[in-house]
Amino acid sequence: MRWVACGAVIGIEMDKRTKILGITFAVLIAVWVGYKTVYAWWVVPLVRIEQDIEKLRAQESEAAEFNAQYEFARKDYEKLVSRVGTLELGELKDDLHHRIEDLAHEYALEDLKVTPKREQRYGKTDALELGFSVSGQQKLESVLGFLREVYELPHVLRVVDPKLSPILPPRGEKAKDLIKLTLDIQALLLPARPRAALAYTVDPKKLPPQPKTFVRHGEPDIIKLASAKPFLEYEPEKPTGTKPPIDTGSKTPKPPDPLVCKPWSGRWRVVAISMMHDPEGASVLVQDTARATNRKRIHIGQEFDGGMLEAASTRGALVRYHDKSYVYPLGEEFSRRVEAGAADAFPDLKEKSAGIAPLTENEIRALAGLAGETVAALSSSSGSGSAPSPGSTSSRPGTPPRPPVSTGANAPTSRTTPRPGSLSTSTRIGGSNVGNGASNRTTGESLPARPTDQPEGPLEENSEDGAQTPPAPGEENPQPAGPPDNR
Repeated sequence: MRWVACGAVIGIEMDKRTKILGITFAVLIAVWVGYKTVYAWWVVPLVRIEQDIEKLRAQESEAAEFNAQYEFARKDYEKLVSRVGTLELGELKDDLHHRIEDLAHEYALEDLKVTPKREQRYGKTDALELGFSVSGQQKLESVLGFLREVYELPHVLRVVDPKLSPILPPRGEKAKDLIKLTLDIQALLLPARPRAALAYTVDPKKLPPQPKTFVRHGEPDIIKLASAKPFLEYEPEKPTGTKPPIDTGSKTPKPPDPLVCKPWSGRWRVVAISMMHDPEGASVLVQDTARATNRKRIHIGQEFDGGMLEAASTRGALVRYHDKSYVYPLGEEFSRRVEAGAADAFPDLKEKSAGIAPLTENEIRALAGLAGETVAALSSSSGSGSAPSPGSTSSRPGTPPRPPVSTGANAPTSRTTPRPGSLSTSTRIGGSNVGNGASNRTTGESLPARPTDQPEGPLEENSEDGAQTPPAPGEENPQPAGPPDNR
């Protein structure tokens, strides 16, 4: 009986533990079920309802923006396709060809050539490019009008390499002022469904009508440009009333350069003209300072800076242009030349000719061997000529001078050495033989003049031996031998 009582007591204790465990598990299960159902379904929505509303509103705004972009892109693409007017390649090609011919007929282009080119497809956009090569000729106003109309075509196109070139008439015909126009036109044929982030399809039946022209700028902008004044009006300077101060320094102001009678031909970059070591004075040396070895020797009668070299003396080079003669001073540029009659006004030439008597006709003939026309030109540019001494000799044009003959102790002797300033003397300047002229270029001092103790005057020429004698008192001065001056 004792063992039965103990088992009953143990059973009672086990029942209490089982009940406690059962109640504990039941509570845990109830809490878990309530969290998963009641809290998730009822409590959480009530707590997070504001946050969900904000998220939904953000999604709605994003969808509205996307829709707006889609509609804008679709309408914009429809307008672009409407400018083309079609989605068919053949229709676009015929339309462009007819429009170009109509414009050419409107502006009366001659020799019109419209040549189609091969189509090209762009893989990224599925767009087709077709081109035309156009050429024609007409006056400038018509060509510019045709070009402006082509630029304003409504199609999606561009003009490549437009060129305008004048047309020279055949020999013997009068010019017609025609301009030749050549250009290439490249047009695009757009696909119905473009390859883009916003995929859409264009219905050709719902396309808007094609515009007549297409210009990027608007009319108000053109009106503003027409009324604008990009340049300021000229306002003359107001006189101040005070004269500029006069420079009273020790240096003498340099006289202005004389007027250039003929523009520089540009054939040589010359800054040095020098005399050759030539006793006859029949050539000059032209040197290019850019290259020390680039020198050119020019003889009398040859081309010189666009003219003809008539004479070469210590005073410079005498060059004829058409019916006028010009003096090129030694050591000066080609562009600094003056007329032969105004040679004394040139500062450097005046300095060279200071202290030197003018050359006589006989001396010029003997030294340079010039023709009668050349003698007259050089004599007029050098001044009035003076006759040589009675003992001097004369020579005809083209013949060498005769040696002088001495008849006594008191007879005048010929000058065996050249006088200062003659063509036979020379000096070295800048690496070339240069005539010493009337002054020394290194020191600027004038050289002494030739002696004038011998009687001078015009001479007469005998028909027998060619000797010249002074004219009798009261007789007129004879004309110098040689052809007349036809200038």
